[in-house]
Amino acid sequence: MKPIEDATIKTRISDGGLKHFIVSLPSRTISASNIHQSRQSSRHAREESRISKIEKVLLATAAKFVEEEHFCSNGFWVIEIAGDAYKYGKQPFLRGECNDIASGDDRVRYPDSFTLW
Repeated sequence: MKPIEDATIKTRISDGGLKHFIVSLPSRTISASNIHQSRQSSRHAREESRISKIEKVLLATAAKFVEEEHFCSNGFWVIEIAGDAYKYGKQPFLRGECNDIASGDDRVRYPDSFTLW
């Protein structure tokens, strides 16, 4: 899946140096052609396929951010992924944490852009 260029990405570094990020997709992305569900026989299969595609886009977008911005030097792990969050009035999102601790330069380069974790 291709990353979404206009995804919202926010970062936070904890007092202990843990580097967190949140990737969220714009609401209109859900019906975009690169995520739009294919025709399948059962409604459940269509919904599962669509969620899976949204989650793949979230992962691709997170991986692109981490690689291009050098936010995580040793990769990251997914804390939570909610590809179907739009059912509850929220945008699809992914929360991740880097496998490395923030340096002093990281704290300067990536100011906290969200507070609630």
